[in-house]
Amino acid sequence: TGQEDNQPVSLIFLDMSIPGMNGAEAAREIWKIDPSIKIVFVTAFNEYTSASISKIAGRDDIFYLRKPFNPDEIRQFARALTTEWRLEKEKHTLTQKLQRANRELEELNASLNDRVEKQTAMLIQSEKMASLGILTSGIANKLNQPISKIKKNLIIIGEETVKVLENGDDSSSCRTTVKGLVEASQQQILEVEKT
Repeated sequence: TGQEDNQPVSLIFLDMSIPGMNGAEAAREIWKIDPSIKIVFVTAFNEYTSASISKIAGRDDIFYLRKPFNPDEIRQFARALTTEWRLEKEKHTLTQKLQRANRELEELNASLNDRVEKQTAMLIQSEKMASLGILTSGIANKLNQPISKIKKNLIIIGEETVKVLENGDDSSSCRTTVKGLVEASQQQILEVEKT
């Protein structure tokens, strides 16, 4: 009735004497459809041992009862085997959920590792840029001081040159000042070239 109701079948009691085939052969066909079904073989014959039933059925996880049997034995088998079947199904379901959760965690971990690598690369790049900025700033400061001195000297040279041209003065003091400023500027240029 389980198959008709679209419900899974957990347990079958199967007589060894079935017209056309024996119960163990029928069990082998049933297990082809669903290997998780529990089967209890019922036999009145002494000709079938558990070993011979296992050999015919192709499995060794079988149960069997000899006729005549007590109804309480049937109930006990039914309770124990359906509980075992249910627990096996739950274990299978939980194993699948655990495997799926592990795959999701592995994917999440890989994604996080990628993000950490990207963030690390960005931080390293940022640190390089900050270091470059500090270096550039230091170089600019070192260059600005001599350049501003050279600029001052050029202004003074220009002023002194204007004085000489306006006054027609060919004084040695003017020449000495200009010469000193040119030499100081040349010295500043050499300092800049060293850095």
